[in-house]
Amino acid sequence: MYDAWGTKLVFFRQELTNLMYNLDASVIVIGLLIFTNQITKEQRKFPIWKFAIMGFCDGFADFLSSVGGPNTPGSWQTLINQTLVIFIMVFAFIFLKYRYLALQYIAAIVIMIGTLVAILPSFFGSNESSESSGAVNGLTNAVWYSVVIYASNNIPAAGSNVFKEWGFKKATLNVFYLTCLVSWTQLFVSWIFLPLQTINGFGDLSFSELPDEFVNGTKCLIGDTSIPIFNDSGVTGYCSLYVLEITVCYSVSGFIAGIFQLCIVKYGSAVLMAIITAITIPLTNIVFSIEFLMGPDEVEPFSWYSIAGLILVCLGVVIYGIFRKPQDIDIDVVNKANSEDHNNKLIEEEEQDQQVEEHKLTINDNYNIQHEKHI
Repeated sequence: MYDAWGTKLVFFRQELTNLMYNLDASVIVIGLLIFTNQITKEQRKFPIWKFAIMGFCDGFADFLSSVGGPNTPGSWQTLINQTLVIFIMVFAFIFLKYRYLALQYIAAIVIMIGTLVAILPSFFGSNESSESSGAVNGLTNAVWYSVVIYASNNIPAAGSNVFKEWGFKKATLNVFYLTCLVSWTQLFVSWIFLPLQTINGFGDLSFSELPDEFVNGTKCLIGDTSIPIFNDSGVTGYCSLYVLEITVCYSVSGFIAGIFQLCIVKYGSAVLMAIITAITIPLTNIVFSIEFLMGPDEVEPFSWYSIAGLILVCLGVVIYGIFRKPQDIDIDVVNKANSEDHNNKLIEEEEQDQQVEEHKLTINDNYNIQHEKHI
């Protein structure tokens, strides 16, 4: 996807796919508002500026990964993406007051090692494949600052996931409603990233070329073969209908995957989402080696590294799950809940005492009335 658009059309691609997310989510939210009560008034009162913060983090993460992606080898991207769990654990520790056991940190490290094992064949490809593709040791030529830019996307991505977890627990937000509001705010907030494309390494465009990005981006989307695709080494190809096809597939699959990931964040945690996502790496490698699924032309050689990586990743997930303790729970939320329960009990006790006193007064009044009548 990143290679299909290159580095000079990054912003157009980002806004385009975000708009596609918006339309998908908006249709679903409108249906929920009309036909169900799943989106309550309390959810609609959630401040828009908080959605804007999530949108800013998502937009910045998408921008950084789009800029650095074309010059970062795919196997490196896979490994870098797994460091997301570390950043999420750090942010959850700071902002959500989560506390983890040492074994849970070890579990995260085991998962990263499992991912590394699964992609080892990508680092040490055969000489024949390397020579035919122009790669070195199975890798395309990497640009160091592009790798740094790509890796830095994990910081805003982790911040966004932790903030979303807080929003789910604070306001019990509907997943589709959150997706819709975050995507729409991201569409507008992301415009502040456009001038960054004038910086070397972020697109190297001049300010006069920025309007042309949207013209060329539109032409590229409809398959205009006169529009070149750039990365930091120069022209790598030209646009075609393949760009439209892969963009639509990327948008639809990304939207569906994003909804499932948000469900894990809502009913589990952001850390759990990142850990479970890691399982897909060795599984994907295994699927790529199944001929009847991939076809004879696209099938990849089976590797026991994928099996070993899958076992390690699953082991890390099991360790994290088994040793999940109350330290994972938001201390502030627990204290608040306990305080509310205590206050409710005090109110109930006061009401019961008041009812007893009123009952006694009623009995005394009735006795006095009967006594007066008798006299």
